[in-house]
Amino acid sequence: MKELPPTDDSFHQHLLRCVYQLSIWRNVISTNVQLPEVTECGYYIDNDIVQPVLMTQPAAAPELLNAIICNCVSCDNNCTCSNYNQSCTAACTCRAEFCYGDGNDDDICCNPFTYNALYETIDNDLSD
Repeated sequence: MKELPPTDDSFHQHLLRCVYQLSIWRNVISTNVQLPEVTECGYYIDNDIVQPVLMTQPAAAPELLNAIICNCVSCDNNCTCSNYNQSCTAACTCRAEFCYGDGNDDDICCNPFTYNALYETIDNDLSD
């Protein structure tokens, strides 16, 4: 989920908060300030505490979110992530702990895309 890009909706909420902050800065010298309602500017109030509205829509379609998390025991041929050509993540049952072929395959990911993602990360870290 952390790797999903921000949505247009989250960007819109961020812009609303920016406009609210700019209106405060713009009127800092004025004695009679007319600020917009905070709840109309990307915020909500919870127990008298102003909180930002991060999104008003889901981050992704439910079909996509269901496809990126598998419930496999060892991520063999029936792994949902592997079937969608994706690596497993920490949110999957296997926690993307890759099987190195040591014979202890229980509850360990054997998804080849996880293997590729693991070695791409290691190669990138070594090249930095």
